[in-house]
Amino acid sequence: LQRHPDPRAAARHLVADVVVSRKRIPGFGHRIHAVDPRQAVLFDLARRYGIAGKGVAFAEAVREEFAASGRTLPVNVDGAIAAILYDLGLPSHLGKAVFIMGRVAGVAAHVVEELSRERPMRFRFSFAYDGPEPPS
Repeated sequence: LQRHPDPRAAARHLVADVVVSRKRIPGFGHRIHAVDPRQAVLFDLARRYGIAGKGVAFAEAVREEFAASGRTLPVNVDGAIAAILYDLGLPSHLGKAVFIMGRVAGVAAHVVEELSRERPMRFRFSFAYDGPEPPS
């Protein structure tokens, strides 16, 4: 969006490059859903609270440009979060931290479920350290 301030022009440029290079775009595509339901909720909330701006418009324009080229490539939850962070004016390097925070609750719930339902130590792991020698 820095080189192309218009979200539609930026989306056209990006999709044209991706179609030629056959690269993947982080934040787009989903293994199961044609539309990631989490993305729809996040974008609806961003609109309701007046946050949706060029980031959300760009993500939706990329999805539409791919559709026009014959490919279904939905905005996934990570793409939705990135678009909203952009619209909030947050620096892009905070993205990873926000994505991780969103997954911590699910991982913690999984651990609690494992501890409460499963037999302890049912996995047998064998690891060999192959890194540098620790300092003496």
